[in-house]
Amino acid sequence: MLSMQQTIYYISTSPPLSCMCNNFSAKPFGLFSLMDEESMLAKGTDASLASKLYLRCSTHPRFSASPVQQGRGLFTVEHYAGKVEYTTEGMREKNKDELRQDIADLFQTETEVHSFTRLLCEAGLTHRQTRSNSPATLRRNESKRLNTSSVGGQFKAQLLHLMEMLQHTSPHYVRCIKPNDSATARVIDRDRVVEQLRCNGVLQAVQVARAGYPVRMLHEEFISRYTIVAKIGKRSGGINSIYAIVDNCLSHLPIQSSKSTSTMDFTSQCVARGIQLGVTKIFMRSPTFERLESLRREFIAVHQQFIGERLLGYFHRRRYVRYRKAVVAIQRAFRYQRQRTACATSLQAFARMVIARTYYIRLVRSVIYLQGCIRAKQQNAKLKYVLEGSNEDEMEDAWLDDIPETTYSELSPISSSGGDDEDIVRMTYVDGPQYGRASA
Repeated sequence: MLSMQQTIYYISTSPPLSCMCNNFSAKPFGLFSLMDEESMLAKGTDASLASKLYLRCSTHPRFSASPVQQGRGLFTVEHYAGKVEYTTEGMREKNKDELRQDIADLFQTETEVHSFTRLLCEAGLTHRQTRSNSPATLRRNESKRLNTSSVGGQFKAQLLHLMEMLQHTSPHYVRCIKPNDSATARVIDRDRVVEQLRCNGVLQAVQVARAGYPVRMLHEEFISRYTIVAKIGKRSGGINSIYAIVDNCLSHLPIQSSKSTSTMDFTSQCVARGIQLGVTKIFMRSPTFERLESLRREFIAVHQQFIGERLLGYFHRRRYVRYRKAVVAIQRAFRYQRQRTACATSLQAFARMVIARTYYIRLVRSVIYLQGCIRAKQQNAKLKYVLEGSNEDEMEDAWLDDIPETTYSELSPISSSGGDDEDIVRMTYVDGPQYGRASA
């Protein structure tokens, strides 16, 4: 069914369950049809049912009945899980065990519960007495029986509904494997485990996956996943079609057949490399899928390394620029502090110079002022004695005895002997230039 929908060449390896169900449920000589037919006959028996089954189903590959089984009314059906033996004894009555539709509708309708109870109370024995055994009633019952479905018919309808549902879904199963029948710990019965795996379809599913195309993808998924593989070694960037991507991917895939691909068309080259291109899906064998995944991983790894190197270089450049700016800022701050310290030192030296110079000028002015005052006092005293003296002797005696001595202190140069003491020169002035003497 899938190969017909996708228009691909595919050797079907599906299990025989579908074939068995189709043959047994076919009309008019299927197993279920023969059972329904025999059940509807008023004179039908289990023996006649067994004879019809042996006659009509003997050619079925999954149906078998040995002479011993035919003598006992038995037959064997080879199911997917294994062979199962059935008996026709009581099969006809069990197949007629049907449920009336009106009763089923009555129980399914919640509002009819009280009506059903009232019918049970009112009918009683009178309802049984009113039943008629006329031929018309029998024919009516027979027509109702034809319209109602038997157990086998219901089973067939449910089975067909289930198969139709499974065709539109992707079911997943969780299967438990029983290691042994004795429930003993750490004991594995190999034959029992293999039988369970075979019955569950695990072994055959593996065979189907290995023989066919187990990997299936939609065209959009294949394009989004393997476009990077198709662009390996290609400089053109306009690869967006499924056919272009598959054509470019073929050059990276090994040939899985011994035939020459030089004269093959596009479809044959795809088949030779394990690819089937459907209408909406693309099918791949396991080696092809693994090769594409390997190329994809290599491409991603190379570009991851490339991106990692670029990111690492970007981060290092940013850190280098940040460090360089920090170093420049530190140097600028250091130079500024050094210049500021030099300016402060210059200002302090200038301030000290101004203070010292001001003090020196004041000191010189004070000394000059004191010297002027002392000279003025000396001249005034000299003039006073000159004016008050009466004669030369008195004036001379007064001058020599009464005039106080005046002392001048100066810093004398250092003597040649290296002494640091100051020399005090005392000058005594006497009236007249001829009477001057000095004392030390």
